[in-house]
Amino acid sequence: MRVLVTRPSHDALVFAERLKLHGHAVVLSPVLVIAPVPFTPPDFAQVQAILFSSANGVRAFAANSSERSIPAVCVGPASAQSAKLAGFKTVKVAAGEGVTGLLELARTLHREHGGLLYIRGAEISADLSGLLTRDGYEVTQIIAYRAAMASTLEPEAAAYLQRGEIECVTFFSNRSLEVYLALCNAAGLSGAGVTPLAVCLSEKIATMARTSFSRVLYARHATEEGVLAEIDKADQSS
Repeated sequence: MRVLVTRPSHDALVFAERLKLHGHAVVLSPVLVIAPVPFTPPDFAQVQAILFSSANGVRAFAANSSERSIPAVCVGPASAQSAKLAGFKTVKVAAGEGVTGLLELARTLHREHGGLLYIRGAEISADLSGLLTRDGYEVTQIIAYRAAMASTLEPEAAAYLQRGEIECVTFFSNRSLEVYLALCNAAGLSGAGVTPLAVCLSEKIATMARTSFSRVLYARHATEEGVLAEIDKADQSS
């Protein structure tokens, strides 16, 4: 199956290698460009945990701060793996889906043990800080990166789409889906060749994709492995 990967470059390259190992052909067209936002590290003395809602946040934090002794509380396996690679000594990973899972894990921390540092992107899908603050936690937010919209689709991807030779497009966020459709529209691409099968990280993204794609699947567990499993099943049934 020829799969178009729309993830930012770092994650796209890693995921592409996994897809190839499963026998899929891969076309890359990152629709979001990750740009670190410089920040001054805070006083960590009263921080009991650092919350990461993405692997991009882990990488941006690690580039700005040498702090690794405070536990990293991560949204999922990808961010947890990034935290381990960055050298965090203690890494906890949420069992639930997305920010909801991260919120549930953060709520297991005792308020009296200290504040929480939330490392996030410029745009967020849910107000994690606000929810935790209402629960009585002291939360400090740092915007560590921005996800800018790519200016165009990659020429190779546009050519494959024009010929109707992309069999599957992957989406790991609502914003990547929105930007992909906008870039297709700007390139004058439309029709079934542009919107064949969408495989999404979550049901929430899939719900949004159903308005544009002829067929939509989503991972039963919101992980890279879950997305890969759905692509494999779709390939086997085609």
